This record gives sequence, C-alpha cells and structure tokens, in this order.
Amino acid sequence: MSPVEKKRRSLTHTLDSSTVRAGVAAAALTTSQSLLVPGPVQSQVVEYSVDVSLPEHFLLPHTITLPVARDARVTQDNLTDSEVVMVPLRFHAHVAGRFQCQLVLQSWRDIRVYLLEAVVTAEGDHAQLEFTTPAHLSVTQDIPLINESRQDW
Repeated sequence: MSPVEKKRRSLTHTLDSSTVRAGVAAAALTTSQSLLVPGPVQSQVVEYSVDVSLPEHFLLPHTITLPVARDARVTQDNLTDSEVVMVPLRFHAHVAGRFQCQLVLQSWRDIRVYLLEAVVTAEGDHAQLEFTTPAHLSVTQDIPLINESRQDW
C-alpha cells in the first residue's frame, strides 16, 4: 500500500477494513499458499451475491460478476467503457411515491452497499381553459383542484 493510500485510509478510518486486511494477508502469503486463495492472481473477475431490501419493486439477478480493477485509482473522471459494468435492473411500482432500496453485493473479497432510489409520479392530466371576454375587462373564475392521492402537493 502506498503512503498516500495509507494516509487516505487513515483519514477515512478504513485502514482496518476487510479489503486492507485481505491485501496485507495476501501479500504475506507464499506462492504456494496464494494458489489456495481465490483472488486476482487466479481470476480476473469477482462474483457477488445480490440482496435487495425491496425485491417486490427492484428486480436484479441473484449474482453479478465484476471485473477485478487493474488500477485502484479509477475515478469518475477517467472511466473508460472497459471499466463500466452494466447491471440489469428492473423496477416495478403500482403506485406513485418514493422507493428507497438497499442493494448489498457480497463476495469473498468485500461487501458493497448501495442505496437505490426511484421516484414515481402519477400520470398527469392535461386540461385546457378558454376564456372569452371583452377587451379591457377582467375575468375571474374559481377553478377547483382536487387531490385524490394520499400525498400533499
């Protein structure tokens, strides 16, 4: 681990995370011991099991395979197509509202937790009002708006 990475992990209190412990442990293994441990030396991908907190709304596959990063310093600014993984996600809702779901990806290597949020709005009704009035006269018309949903707007 580079000094910069060690300082960053120390500041974010992730120095004792499982990925650091696994990396340090793997570095201390002999060549014959490292063959017994599944890792980036043997495989270029990691398989994650998928768990979602709202399976009735968020449909994902039971497992996702992600490639092992060649460089741990990939940022949002320097992503390439080869570093982006498309994950099939299907969302289904019967009513309007805000749906928050916790997505947990778990592998032998690490656990990743993502928060997915979907905001569903009801179909809008369109209305058109037409007024006819003589020039320079004002027209006042009360228009009732009825909220039939359970949410205030």
